[in-house]
Amino acid sequence: MIPSVTALLVAATKAQILEAGLAVARVLGLPVTSWRVDDPTKVLFHFLAEVLEQRDVVDAQFAKSAFLSTSEGDWKTIVASEVYGEPRNEATYASSTITLLNSGGGYYAPAAGEVTAKNSATGKTYHSVDALSIAGGQTATLAVEADEAGSDSNSGIDEIDELVTTMLGVEITASTLATASDEQSDSALEATCLDSLGAVSPNGPLDAFNYAVKNSAWTGSTEITRSQTTSDSTTGVVSIYVAGASGAVSGSAVTAAQAAVNLRVRPHCVTPTVYNATPQSTPITATIEGVDVPTDYAATAADALAVLMAGVNVGGKLSRSAITSVLQRTAEDEGASDVAIVLTIPAADITLSVGTIAVPGTISITEIV
Repeated sequence: MIPSVTALLVAATKAQILEAGLAVARVLGLPVTSWRVDDPTKVLFHFLAEVLEQRDVVDAQFAKSAFLSTSEGDWKTIVASEVYGEPRNEATYASSTITLLNSGGGYYAPAAGEVTAKNSATGKTYHSVDALSIAGGQTATLAVEADEAGSDSNSGIDEIDELVTTMLGVEITASTLATASDEQSDSALEATCLDSLGAVSPNGPLDAFNYAVKNSAWTGSTEITRSQTTSDSTTGVVSIYVAGASGAVSGSAVTAAQAAVNLRVRPHCVTPTVYNATPQSTPITATIEGVDVPTDYAATAADALAVLMAGVNVGGKLSRSAITSVLQRTAEDEGASDVAIVLTIPAADITLSVGTIAVPGTISITEIV
């Protein structure tokens, strides 16, 4: 049995280091049992143990950074790039097109970047990509891009609804959907690296298809973060289901993934087809009991559950223990203590059907006072 890297690289604690040092001192004949509380030699031993403990933690983390399975953050980015040739997908900027109406008599012609709009509900702002020219009584459309990268700047249809830049008489009457992707997570980057190994095979294994649809360099899209490929087919027909962090992806992303599969990894006599994954509504019902449970806990927990489900692969498994753990951790992070969670729905672990992804259904969390 191959031992895990985590099991091998364990940092020694201060107590362990101190005991080892005292053991050496005993062998040398030092009177370690008769030292007073503030004896300089005893203080020095404790000081060295504390310093060495801190260094050992750093050394262990540095050693773990050399491996894909145990590296984190920037270290995993380096391992993925230098060992697997896989760059981490960066966060993208949400973009939208807003429609403006000038009901006043002024004429405005700001240059690109000089108009700022806002989603009044979230407070996120967006700057103009193009120049604008709008006279009194006219309407105009303007492409805008989020000032902050990532999904926090996502906005639904008509949710970018307020002008920050002063243009008297001009208002936003409509806006299109604005979506973006977050920076690729450690777990997703690790999965991509492992999938990349399948792409070197001429036999078209599952990993090769999964790798192709999630490779942004091949598809030109960062939308797809999850995928599932059907197992061996006797007819040569293979189905590949894809999804993004927030659910189904755009039609253009599916088309791009299909092109990447056809060009890069399709073996002869095989017909692989890319499909959008089907969302499966997943209701959660639970009770919480504890001290200082915040009044907005249910909303915060719902957001945390959405993040949990976004990390479950297409056709994967959503366990009751994972749900309970998220509910517990969210409450404690919000300042609650003595927390007890009772999960009633789902009554058992959920194994998703082929081609489906879990999305939040009705979330009902009741506090027991």
